[in-house]
Amino acid sequence: LELSPSSDEIRFAPLIKGESAVKHVRIVNRTEASLEFFLPASPNLSSRGISWKPLSSETKPFSLHPRQELPLEVSFKPALSIPEFSLPLFAECLVKRGGLTYRFPSLLCHIAAKSFETEVRLSQPSLAFGPIVVNSWATQIVKLTNIGELFMHFKFKTSTKYSQMVSLSPSEGLLHPHADVPIEVTFRPTEVTQKRIVVDDIICLIKASGASASNVETSSLSLTVTGQGVAQPSDSVQTLQFSTAVRTQQTKTFQVKNSKKYDWSTTPLVACESPKDAMYFLCSPSGRVTIPANQKVTFQVTYSPLTMTRASSSVREGTLSAEEVDGVNRKEQRERGDGACNGHLADKDNHPRLPLFHAASVFIPLPDGEAATCRFIGQATEPTVEQVVDASIVCREKQIQAIKIRNWIPVKQKFDVAYTITQCTGDTPPQIQAPDRFELPASQAREYRFLASAFKPCAAVVQFRFTSREKADFYLAEARLTFTDPETVGTIALETTVRQLAKTKVLVENPSTRKAVFQCQSNVTDVCFSPSPLEVPPGATGALEVSLRANVSGAGEGTIVLTSDELGTYKYLLKYSVSAGEIEKHATFNAPLGKEVSETLRFLHFAKKPTTYLATIDFAPDETRGGGRSKASGSVENFFLENKSVAVSGDVENRGTEFAVGVRFAPSKLAETKATLVLRSAEGFEYKVREGK
Repeated sequence: LELSPSSDEIRFAPLIKGESAVKHVRIVNRTEASLEFFLPASPNLSSRGISWKPLSSETKPFSLHPRQELPLEVSFKPALSIPEFSLPLFAECLVKRGGLTYRFPSLLCHIAAKSFETEVRLSQPSLAFGPIVVNSWATQIVKLTNIGELFMHFKFKTSTKYSQMVSLSPSEGLLHPHADVPIEVTFRPTEVTQKRIVVDDIICLIKASGASASNVETSSLSLTVTGQGVAQPSDSVQTLQFSTAVRTQQTKTFQVKNSKKYDWSTTPLVACESPKDAMYFLCSPSGRVTIPANQKVTFQVTYSPLTMTRASSSVREGTLSAEEVDGVNRKEQRERGDGACNGHLADKDNHPRLPLFHAASVFIPLPDGEAATCRFIGQATEPTVEQVVDASIVCREKQIQAIKIRNWIPVKQKFDVAYTITQCTGDTPPQIQAPDRFELPASQAREYRFLASAFKPCAAVVQFRFTSREKADFYLAEARLTFTDPETVGTIALETTVRQLAKTKVLVENPSTRKAVFQCQSNVTDVCFSPSPLEVPPGATGALEVSLRANVSGAGEGTIVLTSDELGTYKYLLKYSVSAGEIEKHATFNAPLGKEVSETLRFLHFAKKPTTYLATIDFAPDETRGGGRSKASGSVENFFLENKSVAVSGDVENRGTEFAVGVRFAPSKLAETKATLVLRSAEGFEYKVREGK
C-alpha cells in the first residue's frame, strides 16, 4: 500500500487552538492481488486532534483490487496547545490462508502538525474610582496579559455613552507572547453626578496577528469602570483681583502644590467668563506643566484689558467673593433678557453699558481627581495717556504733526476727536487745526494728522481724546509741542554811500484777530524805521520802511528785529555795503591881495551819538598829483581855521544835527589857490570840502 501523491509525510500548518485543517490523499494497492486492510485507531494521533474518514475496522475492512485507489480525508483539529509532533499512520493488512486470517502492519506515512495556545487576560475586570472633581481626572493601571504563544492584536472599544468620561491608553496595540501591556484608564467626569456612574460597555477585541495566524477575532474581554463626579470644594478656590487702566497690564501670581510623593504633569485650563468673546487674562506657564512631588509651582497671571469696566467700589477695593461674582454674572444674564445690547444694558447715549468687571478662571487638575481653581476678577479703569508725541515747531509756520494709533481690537472703529491744551508756558496758546473724526481699520495702525502753529515761542501739551462711537471707550494721546523763533525770517540788503540814504520796504503780515504793534530794533545804529512802531490791523499786511544812512564806509551784516506782544519776534538778516564818499561840497573864496575873507561852512551830523570833529586843511588832490607838496604848500598856507575842533550832539530825530566850521582865506599872491578842508572824528566820521579861489 502506498499514498498518492507519493509522500512519506502528511504535514499540517500550525493551527491555533479551535481551528481545523484537512488533507486529501489516496491509498493505492501496488500489488498484483486484491488486498483487504483497515486503519486501526491510534490514541497518540486522536489525542492530538488527528482523525480521518472513511472509517474502517477489522470487521469492516477496505478491499482494493490491484492498482485500485481509495480516497482518504485526514483532519487536524487541536483542542489545546500541542507541541510539534510527527507520528506514524499504519494500515493493518488482512491475508487469508488455509482458513486462517493473518494480520501484518504496513506504514502508510507519518502525520506532522502543531497548535498554539491563544489566551489574553485582564489583570482585573473592573476598576473603581472614588469621587473625582469635575474636569479633573484620576488614573489607574490595568494589565493586559498574553499567556499564549502568538502575537496578539488588541483594540479597546470605548463606551458609547461615556466616551468623554472614560479613556484608555494605549487603546490598541500588539501583545507579544507571554508578555503584558499596562493600560492607563482615566476617569474624567464632565458634570456633577448624584450617584456613582457605572460604565460597563468597554470591550477589548483580541485578534491573532502574524504569518502563522489567520488574523481573525478569537476572543473579547469586558472592563467595567465606576466613579462619581463631584463639585470642587470651596477651600481649594483662590481669587486674584486686578485693577488697572484699560490697555495697560497688571501681573500677579498664585501657587499650586502637589502634595503627593510623585511628580504630576497637568495642563491648566483657562476659561473666559466675562466678556464671553474676549480673553484679557494670560496665565503662564501654559501648556503641559510638571509639578514636582511635595513642591509648589508659581503661576503668573497678566491682566491686559482692552475695554473698560463699570466703576464699582467693591471691585476696586478687591472685596468681591467668588459667590458674589457668580451672583453678578447671574444678574447680568437676567438683564440680557430685557433688551440689553451685547449682554449689557444700554445707556442714554445708546452705547452698551460696560460690564461690572472682567472675569476668567484657571482650572488645574491635581493627582487622584483633586483640582485647584483660581478666579481672576479685573477692573479696567479709564485710560491714561497711551502715546506721547514730541515735536519742535518754528513759530508762524503751520506744520503737520502725526499721532500713529493702532487699533487694539479686530473690528473697525470710528472716533469723535476732541483736543484740550492742558499746559502752555506762553501767554498766547498755539493754534491747532485737527479733524474731529477719525477711523481705524481693524487691527491696523493709522496716522491721525493735525496742524499746529504759534505766533510766539512757547511750550504746550495738547491732549487728544478719541471717543468711540460704538463703544463706551476712548483713547488718549498727547502732543508735546515746543515752538521756537526761526533764526531769520528773511534777508534785507542795502547798498549806499556814506551819509547817503538807502531805503527798502518790508511787508509784515498779521494773521491774528487782534491788531499787532511791532517795535523795531537793529544792532546797526545807522538803521532807521518808518513808521516806528509799526501797527498792522488784524488779518492785514503792513509795510515797514527800513532806511540806512551810514556814517562810515564798509560792508557788514547785522540784524533787524521786529517785536510784537501779539505775534512775537520777527528777525531779519541785514546785509549792507557802504562806499566812501567823495568831496562833500565846494567852497569858493574871493579876496584881493593883501585882504582876507571869512566863510562859515555848515554840515549835518547823522550819527546817533555825539562826537567831536577835528578840522584840518589839506592839499587838494589834483595839486598833490601834479606838482608835488612843495608847490602846493603856498595854497594850504592861505587858508586858516577859526576853530580846529567842533563838538556835535547826536542825531536823535534822524534829521541830522547841524554844525559849522569857520574858514578864513588870506591870499599871498595873485593866483588860483585850492585846498581841502577835512573833518575827522575818533569814530571814523569824515567830511571833505574843496576850497579854492
